[in-house]
Amino acid sequence: MFRVAVLQNQSESFRSGYADVARNMSGNLRADDYSFVPFDGGNVRELFEDGSANSLSKFDSIFVSTNALSDETTRTWFQSSQEAISQFLSSGKGIFVGYQKKLSDSLETNEGNWLLPEPFRVRMAIRPKKETDSSEGIVSASPTGDSSVAAFLLLNSPFLISNELIGNHCRENDFKSHVYRSILVPENEAAFEAVLEDRSYGDIRRLMLVNRASFAGERVVVCSVVVDWEGHWKFLENIVRYITEGVPTVAMYPHPRKSDAAFDFVRSSARLLRVTHIEYPSLSVPTRFRNVHTVYLLSSQWEKREVEAFWSELAGPDPKGLRDAIQFKRLYQLGDGARSHTSLTRYMNYTAIDVIANEALVWLERQFDGGMWSGSFWATHDILKTYVSLGTDVSSFLPGVLEEIKPHLVPGGYDAVMGPSCGLLSLLNLLSDGYEACLDEYGFGATVRADIALWILDNLESQSDVARQVAARALFGAGSSKTLAELEHRKKSRTLALLRTTVTKALLASVEQVPSLSNIDLVRYIQLSGGVATLETVLVASAKELARRQGADGLWGSIALTALIVVTLVEAAISREGERSAAAIQNVVAHAVEGLRANFKNSTEPWGGIIQDAALAVQALGLFRSTYDAGSQELFESLEAESRLPRQSVGFGKIRVDLKELFARDLFKDKKIKELGHLGEAQDKEIERLRADAVRARSSMSIFRMLGFVSLLLLVTLVASFWFGERQALLNVVASTGSLLGLVIGALIAVPITYLVSPGGGLKPKDEVSK
Repeated sequence: MFRVAVLQNQSESFRSGYADVARNMSGNLRADDYSFVPFDGGNVRELFEDGSANSLSKFDSIFVSTNALSDETTRTWFQSSQEAISQFLSSGKGIFVGYQKKLSDSLETNEGNWLLPEPFRVRMAIRPKKETDSSEGIVSASPTGDSSVAAFLLLNSPFLISNELIGNHCRENDFKSHVYRSILVPENEAAFEAVLEDRSYGDIRRLMLVNRASFAGERVVVCSVVVDWEGHWKFLENIVRYITEGVPTVAMYPHPRKSDAAFDFVRSSARLLRVTHIEYPSLSVPTRFRNVHTVYLLSSQWEKREVEAFWSELAGPDPKGLRDAIQFKRLYQLGDGARSHTSLTRYMNYTAIDVIANEALVWLERQFDGGMWSGSFWATHDILKTYVSLGTDVSSFLPGVLEEIKPHLVPGGYDAVMGPSCGLLSLLNLLSDGYEACLDEYGFGATVRADIALWILDNLESQSDVARQVAARALFGAGSSKTLAELEHRKKSRTLALLRTTVTKALLASVEQVPSLSNIDLVRYIQLSGGVATLETVLVASAKELARRQGADGLWGSIALTALIVVTLVEAAISREGERSAAAIQNVVAHAVEGLRANFKNSTEPWGGIIQDAALAVQALGLFRSTYDAGSQELFESLEAESRLPRQSVGFGKIRVDLKELFARDLFKDKKIKELGHLGEAQDKEIERLRADAVRARSSMSIFRMLGFVSLLLLVTLVASFWFGERQALLNVVASTGSLLGLVIGALIAVPITYLVSPGGGLKPKDEVSK
């Protein structure tokens, strides 16, 4: 049974049936396996207090209905529990937040009425004042939501939701004719995809948002259309199932005519474990669900030829670079015990590199806060270059990034510093191939790029050879054709040619210095030499030197430097395909890639959570994946990993050991382990007893030693007193006792005996414990 916590407006639900959302959803949704628990100002404390029977952790999703937060008590608890809500979402659960009148503010001002915790902070901005009629406007599905699995599910599963259906419910319902009062404004534009919009006023007004990246399986939906009060029941069922159950990643294929007990068991287990799935009667999947399902489970009764044909259709062509996580596919076919088949056959269309890189990309996306990543130009430079190299759309990031860069263009270069100016020109040139319109809109068109290039050229005269090499890389790199054309128009052709000649001569002259260069200098030499026949010797010498310096772990010190070297070497290998040195480069690169993979650690902090390291590492992995046969590489790595496991060298015939004997061996080993465990416990107890006895002996020994010393002291004092005060009496005592010698001998004998007979005398406690 799925449990949904429904926050609703207490006063409205008393007076109007349409506002009693929990009751209405129970009666109108096909949700026999759902329980909708209402919360309002009277009992909302139970939801956000730990330990209560109805605490947040006991629910699968939260549904914040229209104006539920108008109640002050509910609003206070909701706003003060943002950390608890964040943890709830991070546990892989979901939330829906509907229109909230009292938390809406004007478009022009931001009063800080954020509805959700970071990175999902959204505010509701009231429509312009001149638009007094909330029934005006046209709600439509956002075209940008086509690539979003979440947006697709909200509009298609289990019901197909059309623009017409939404419009009808907005105007014909028990509440009133009403489309929307507020527009959604997310704090972080990149965190959300638009699901519903209104474009009828000439601008784009977002009315429904869903989180774009799901880092821990969290599901966040915010909507200003009052779908609950207006009774959009089909749409509501889609929403509730999405935030509660998540994405139906599993597709199951029972055989339509042949039974399969193993498959039936798996199917019932999936229901018991709440694995969201869809069953199909034949080996096909609707086109609209191709990007939803990632796991396909087939009965053993399907014929092999049918399965392979189905898989060929599912897997699709191998990508040029990384495979996007949305395209990941796995197919499992259960084995038929009657045919003595293996228990499971698996097909996959992605590699471990794809998984690692996609997790890192999601993490990088979450670090974006509307401007430059971490306020760093170079981190932003590396991330955007990585995204572009992988073919990822960066249009949602560019507005914030370009706006933050713009103030640094004084008087033409980036902060009038050569390095960042070259980096900026290189980045803008790269972006111009696919985002020229965006660059023009934000003031970075071909003319501005030419201004930056001109500033670089005008300031090169006093710069070092290294600076000239960096400038050449930026001026003649990818996407520079429009900038170079503009510079030629400004009569700079001769200057450019002179720079190219100067850099080439400097590189040729420094071949002998390659062993003394730093790693980053070697990288730059290879970058500038690639594809230039006259610089072949420079490229080969630099690549060999880098190979010589590679560590046993595959790295060249840091992750960022290693990734940069991998990218540089792979690009060099591509330009030298078929040559012997290209094969040598591949071996070096493969070793480095293993080093990068080994240092990935986890998806919450890839490569130590250092943004620049993660960006460059993903770029390196993507380029490696697109250039070499990563699937074969991965198979080799799996075999190599297995070979490291300890194995017993036996003949083939001896491998067939009866299971009963194996179990008997295990039982015998378990028994021996338990016996040794009991023996160890007994020895521990005996050692503790000896240690306690030793402590007591040491204490008694100290007392007896003190008594012996005091006795001796008293004896000496008594003799001295008699000698000086009553000498005659002492002589008489000695005479009557036997002799003075006897008295002394007696004392000498008594004191050692007292020491020896004292507890512990002559035996050190630590010796006894050690024995």
